[in-house]
Amino acid sequence: MSDTPDIKEGLYWTPLGGNDSSDIRANCHIFESVSKENGQNVRDFLIVDLGADELPASSVLNAFSSVVPDLSDFVKINDKKTPLHKASALFLTHSHTDHMGGIAQYLAAGVKLPEIYASEFTLAMLKKELVFKNIPLSALPKLHPVKAGEKIKIGAFTVEPVQAPHSVPGCLGIKVSDKNASIYHSGDIKADTSSFLGEPLDKEHLKKIGNENVDLMLFDAVSADKAGFARSEKDICSAYAKLFEKHNGKQVVSLIKSSHMERFATVLKAAEKAKRNVIIQGGSEMLVNLEGLKEAGISLKSVAPGVKILNHTSPEARALPPEQTVILSSGIEGNEEAPFFKALRKEKNYIVPQENAVIIAPLGKKDAEAFKEKLADYKECAGFSFIGKNECPEIDGSGHSQKEDFMLIANMVRPNTVVPIHCRTQKANKFNNMYSYKCNTLPFQVKNGVTLRVSNGNVTFSHRRNAQSLGGIKTEQGHTLRFVPVPEKHVRATSKLENVLDEYKSSQQVGYAFQKEKSTVMRKAVEDMLKSR
Repeated sequence: MSDTPDIKEGLYWTPLGGNDSSDIRANCHIFESVSKENGQNVRDFLIVDLGADELPASSVLNAFSSVVPDLSDFVKINDKKTPLHKASALFLTHSHTDHMGGIAQYLAAGVKLPEIYASEFTLAMLKKELVFKNIPLSALPKLHPVKAGEKIKIGAFTVEPVQAPHSVPGCLGIKVSDKNASIYHSGDIKADTSSFLGEPLDKEHLKKIGNENVDLMLFDAVSADKAGFARSEKDICSAYAKLFEKHNGKQVVSLIKSSHMERFATVLKAAEKAKRNVIIQGGSEMLVNLEGLKEAGISLKSVAPGVKILNHTSPEARALPPEQTVILSSGIEGNEEAPFFKALRKEKNYIVPQENAVIIAPLGKKDAEAFKEKLADYKECAGFSFIGKNECPEIDGSGHSQKEDFMLIANMVRPNTVVPIHCRTQKANKFNNMYSYKCNTLPFQVKNGVTLRVSNGNVTFSHRRNAQSLGGIKTEQGHTLRFVPVPEKHVRATSKLENVLDEYKSSQQVGYAFQKEKSTVMRKAVEDMLKSR
């Protein structure tokens, strides 16, 4: 990045990750407040999210551990002695890797980060991640737990967290204001009022910030081009409960993503309705998430007080009649080392599914076929019944807003201008065309590194920062961070692969092939970089 000495007064926003054709996972946003005092520019910076796109350990000649946003303007990276600017704080919207995974990468390299503001659950999960990666907690800056509705003064900014139902507890949007303007960043969000773990959509709060005026809304556009509302957890719970009741007399194994804690609670509630107990047979990520809930004071027992929640290693779990249980397990991604497959191999301490067990996994048709092919390798699975989204579409729903979610939220916030974030170019363009009648949209995607100025109710293009916003980092000897920018031509090549993956994302085999190709592209980027040194 580079400084802009002639910059005018205003509230500025720059996406550094998560908003481009190349990668939508390493989410990061820079807010800048510029005011005049005694004829001089007074500038302050706020970072929102610091995500990562983690790569396999074997990728890119071991040059990268992950792809992260470039914070070299704000922290000491490589041989840079003094950062150009100092950010007042880092605000985290939620605990998913694509929004906070970059923190561990930077801290592992001995980099000092600004003070961190986030919900209690997000901070608990941040600590858990550091422990899991053997990073001392002493490396953390000062942590500030926040709640929705608070108004927090941070430097030149007034920051107001806003509830954002998603797929984990503690998700927050954020309204950022200074004396010039205000910007509402939705966070990952859907208009769900029936969340079991997280907080539901707070319509009154959204109306309130709308009444106070929002010049620019940055909106989660991962699924905003899809018709209707994102399915509520209440409706998904009902679908699961009906399946549990339909298969009365049979053991049920429910497979979910370990990171989807809201769905975890939904299955618990459905088990209670069907008068079944729940046996947790999850991997390390699921167990870490459960510990994070406990540390944040979130009780699973309060979600489903009539359900026994047991670990698969407990004698009581093994003594329960299988037909009265739901085994909640990891392994939906098809990883052979996940607990579900370890159980099929009858590895120590795992509860083996019954011969007539019902396997529920919210996978699309192609993913389900690939999964069933894996099951065919195990003769024990011959009598299994498999239920995916093809058999019961109601068992799944996005954690991101669809068209009606956006319309509902936009009607309450009433922003002067809206910009899609957390999406690639094609989807951003589609979003802008779909909603141009509703509020002001821009005729282009605001890509990583592009800066918008908000002032006097107007949103205008300001400048483009002279730096690669994403690159690979590696912790080297002596806790040195090596930031390796990915040349633009390789970003474009990666983008093509991402579009192919989007088109065929229901196929796991294509996904695996993509990761292999992506590693090849990134390896070539590093090789070119090394040649140029």
